[in-house]
Formats: sequence, C-alpha cells, structure tokens
Amino acid sequence: MERIATGRRINRAADDPSGLAISERMKAQIRGLRQASRNAQDAISLLNVADGAMGEMQAILHRLREISVYAATGTLTNEDRAALQMEFSELIKGLDDIAKNTNFNTIPLLDGSRGEDKPLMIQIGANSGQSMDIALGSLLVKDLGLENASVATQEEADRAIGMIDDALAKVSTQRAYVGAKTNRLEHTIDNLENTALNLTEAESRIADADIALEIMNMVSAQIRMQAALAMIAQANMAQQMILQLLWPK
Repeated sequence: MERIATGRRINRAADDPSGLAISERMKAQIRGLRQASRNAQDAISLLNVADGAMGEMQAILHRLREISVYAATGTLTNEDRAALQMEFSELIKGLDDIAKNTNFNTIPLLDGSRGEDKPLMIQIGANSGQSMDIALGSLLVKDLGLENASVATQEEADRAIGMIDDALAKVSTQRAYVGAKTNRLEHTIDNLENTALNLTEAESRIADADIALEIMNMVSAQIRMQAALAMIAQANMAQQMILQLLWPK
C-alpha cells in the first residue's frame, strides 16, 4: 500500500540500500544539470546585451565613416567641416558611453575589465571543472584607436577613414566572437536538457514503483486473504454442525 500511495519503490533505505545510493547520486546530477542549463541561459542573455550594444556601436562607426568621407572631399569649406566636426565629436563620445555603461547585472561588458586576463567563468555542467570562459575585450574609444580622430581638416578626415575602418574591424571581430559563444551555449543547453531527461528516466526506473504491478500484487494478496477467511469460516460452520449432530437440543 505504501508504494502505491507514494508512487515510489524505495521509501526508506531498507527497501533497497544500493538502489537508494544510485538514485540519490542521479538526483544530484539531475539538479546540477538543470541549474547548469539556467546558467547557460543567463550567459546567453549577457551575450545578447553585449551584442546589442556592439550593433549600436557599429551603426555609430558607419555614420562616423560617412562623415569622414564627406569631410575628406575638397568641395567643403572650413565652416562646413567645423559643423561636421561637432557631430563627429558627439558620436565619438557616444561610442565611449556605450563601452563604459554596457553591463549585465552590474557586470561591465565592454570596458575591458572582463578581458583575457579576467574572463567571465560560466558553469555549464553539473560537476567541478565543467565551465567555459567568456572574454570581452575593451571597446573604449582609446582602445579602438579613435581618441585623436578628427574631421576638422581634409587631411585629418582622410586619416580618420582608415582609423574608423580599423575600429569597425575590431568591433566586428568581437561581435563574431559573441555570436560563436552564443551558438555554443545554445547547443550546450540542448545537451544538458537531454542528459537531464535521460537521467530522470533512469532514476525513475530505479526508485519509482510499477503501479500496475503493485496493484496486481495487492489484489492477489487480498484474494488470498479472502480465500483464507472463507476457509476459516467454513471450518467453523463444519464444527458447529458436528456439535449439533452429537448433542442435539
């Protein structure tokens, strides 16, 4: 009855000591795998934040390049370039703002504080040592090589084009890195979920009761008990009949 009520074949250690030990180890692994899957999902969210910020930085860099190409032509006056320089300078500041202020759960992502020397460690498995690193380099203006970029003169505008191309390449490389890490994490999550599901099924086969079998055993026991009670009742009736024959009233 207890197995039917709980649905578990092992309700106490005495039911199956070795089976209980195996079941508990599997439970620990299952819970660890599910938490690792949540860790990987959080890491994907972090990478999505970084990817969105870098996408905006690329849009700014494209505009900066457009301004530089425009300012490099000889048909503009110094006053024209001064107006372009105002927008150029503000966009450069905007790049730095994004690099400094992009964070996930207060963790800075694009200021270089989580680079190769201090990467983010993501636990992606149920056991010790099962982790992956995410290293995000600095995309601050000084590290993009744009600290001295200017379009105030035709010559400076011409140089700025090459500087911006280098900055675009750096941002694009880091964005590709983020995309590759995201794809890896998505496959990791699929594997963790499949492993957890298979372990859950295995643990169930060890510790869960076969309800149909348990009900059949219970019904069989009830039938045997009822048969035994019926035989006892018949024996008692036979004794009464014999007594009545021997000592009739």
